[in-house]
Amino acid sequence: MNKLSFHILRVGLGITFLWIGFMIFKDPVSWEGFIKPWVKNLLPVPAEKIMFNTAILDIAVGAFLIINLHPLII
Repeated sequence: MNKLSFHILRVGLGITFLWIGFMIFKDPVSWEGFIKPWVKNLLPVPAEKIMFNTAILDIAVGAFLIINLHPLII
């Protein structure tokens, strides 16, 4: 797993997740369109808060990919 292609892919995906996370933080209302209308009716919180949580998750995943921190899955 020490191939250069693995590291390029990992960092590229990390940057993509970070970028999307920051874009969601910038304007969460426009990203609410990705939530299906029937799901919005089931949620106990506003869709904007769901998008904030999604942004936090995206940024965390991106940071973990960039710093190469991942759990060992056996």
